[in-house]
Amino acid sequence: MGGARRSYDPTDGGVPGVPLNELVFSVSYIGDLVTAASVLPLLEVPPTGISLVAAPAAAPLLAGDDRLGRVRVVGSSNAVGWRTQVLWQLLGARRPARVLNLEVYVPRWRFLARACQLLSVPARHLELPALLADNRRSALGEPTGRPHRSDYYAVATGAEPPAPLPRLSVHTRLADECLRRLVGHECGGARWLLIHPGSSDLARRAPLDLLAALASGLGCRPIVAGSLSEASLAQALLQRLPQHTQAVDASGRLDIRELAALTSQADLFVGGDSGPLKLAEAVGAHTLSFWHRGQPSAAFAGPRGPGHAMLPATASVEEALAAARQLLAR
Repeated sequence: MGGARRSYDPTDGGVPGVPLNELVFSVSYIGDLVTAASVLPLLEVPPTGISLVAAPAAAPLLAGDDRLGRVRVVGSSNAVGWRTQVLWQLLGARRPARVLNLEVYVPRWRFLARACQLLSVPARHLELPALLADNRRSALGEPTGRPHRSDYYAVATGAEPPAPLPRLSVHTRLADECLRRLVGHECGGARWLLIHPGSSDLARRAPLDLLAALASGLGCRPIVAGSLSEASLAQALLQRLPQHTQAVDASGRLDIRELAALTSQADLFVGGDSGPLKLAEAVGAHTLSFWHRGQPSAAFAGPRGPGHAMLPATASVEEALAAARQLLAR
């Protein structure tokens, strides 16, 4: 049991007797938002006082989450627009307020830190330079300062590592609706895989040949997911499958809430180091992921807890099939 929560101190904002409000900034990537959300229970602020600031694409994941009171959106991705909206968030926060800066994009992390200082808003910040240094060490196979990158998030809240496992709540009814739309029925009790061949970092994508071997060799119906920009990658995977494989191309057909819900009902999620992998971990899916040399290692950045297998991208087809079958048998 890690990440012990500290007791709530209502004066920890400079105004005795007035509850503190906390703005948690995590606006860049879906996977990092999931990690940031995992430490929300560690904050010493009651959930009604926590506002999460996120990007539009990711914000729906946490709308209505019982761990926070409000989701705010920064809707601009260009430098000027983003900075302007962040300043409005800071200026419009109910006082007393404090910021928890869990941004992982260096220019934004740095701007938020400076803005808090200029506006005299109390703030705590992710140790981003140290985290990025550990990412580099992990990619080189060297020991890291913390056993898992999520522990940096726990430390930023003032708690002790390890960080809690991520958790996202989803509705199974939404998953059923997605299945009916994608395959015309609820799969009739058949087992199925959710395969995500993409990643925002091209170097972290799972090998298509291994994904194709799993899609055709496990006796499960494959659903290939991804964003609209990953449609060509999904097609490249589908073209590697035997003609008799009843695969479904879901690329560009699921919003983020639907992807999370569908993933929660899959018999197995398969992919590389990506935001959907973090989603799969958070909704309780079993996962098989592939990891490349020269990138942060599975031990440092991969899913934690039971139900996850992590293989090098150079694994053989036999190794991948054996790992998948073990997960399907759980």
